[in-house]
Amino acid sequence: MQIKANDQQYIKGLNFSVYVTTWNVGFAEPPTNLTETSKNFLFGIDQYHLVAIGLQECKPNSWIEFFQTLFNKKFCLLNVITMWRV
Repeated sequence: MQIKANDQQYIKGLNFSVYVTTWNVGFAEPPTNLTETSKNFLFGIDQYHLVAIGLQECKPNSWIEFFQTLFNKKFCLLNVITMWRV
C-alpha cells in the first residue's frame, strides 16, 4: 500500500513496531509451561507495540486464555476471527 501525499498529515511522527507470526498447533491444547519451541517463537515479543498471531487448527477459547495469561495484560485483545474446520 502506498501512502498518498495528503495522508502524511495523519501519520506524521507515529512510529510503531509490529510482530506478525503464525503457528500451526495441530489441534493441541495450549502448553501448561513454555517449552523451548514456544519460548523461541515468542522471544522478545514484549518489545513490540502491536502483535498479530495467527493460529491454525486450534480451539480459540483455550488459546486466547493462554495468550492473555502469558502476556500478563501487557497487550489487549483487539479481534478474533475464526474459520470453520476444513
